Amino acid sequence: MDTLVNAGGDINAVDAQTRAGGGGPRYAPLHYALKSGSEELAWHLLRVDNALTLPATANPPALLLAAEVGVCPSMIGYLVQHGGEDPNITGMGIHQGHRKYSGTSLHLAAERGNSDVVTALLLAGVDTHDGLLVDAIRPHNGRTALHLAAFHGHLDIVKNLIEDGKADKFALDNVGEVSWVLYFVDVFSLGDIEEN
Repeated sequence: MDTLVNAGGDINAVDAQTRAGGGGPRYAPLHYALKSGSEELAWHLLRVDNALTLPATANPPALLLAAEVGVCPSMIGYLVQHGGEDPNITGMGIHQGHRKYSGTSLHLAAERGNSDVVTALLLAGVDTHDGLLVDAIRPHNGRTALHLAAFHGHLDIVKNLIEDGKADKFALDNVGEVSWVLYFVDVFSLGDIEEN
């Protein structure tokens, strides 16, 4: 990697869309490192002469990939605090139709069961200008991170979102359902349920 950078390689270059006619992801080297699970390379790219700028043309955003693959919590904090990634960022443009990337990094981490990433996002979001939108919804189904964690059986994340993230236990999705979230909260004694 250092040889490429020293030879003038652009660590912020974004590749072309990968599907004929467009519609594919647009990755920078950091995206490939995250997607392949190479945290060592990802850290190296983040720290090369502080030259990394997360390209706006890359999609999905690096923070979404990091949350999806479950990188170490310190990398999540670094991306938010030093990389300028908005913890509430969602996929856009060519990925708008890809449901996986229509939510936030918190949605992906909660859905995948990456509890350390959820905790890191909750902590990193406290220090951002707008804060972390714990109750943000996915536009196509209205589900929050709490809905996704409960649906996929990630009870530690359900508890974390309710207790530390102050997630709305009564949030309704697009079909008006919340009962399975309440079921998990009630059955596993993760908090008293009393409607205000």
